[in-house]
Amino acid sequence: MMKRNELKQLQELQLKINDFYTLVMTTKNLDLCNL
Repeated sequence: MMKRNELKQLQELQLKINDFYTLVMTTKNLDLCNL
């Protein structure tokens, strides 16, 4: 079992990755729209 603390850090990392991915996809979509 993971410590609660580690689990929280993992969840925060996951959120950051999701945010970054969303940002990248949004940027790509905007670039496509601008063509």
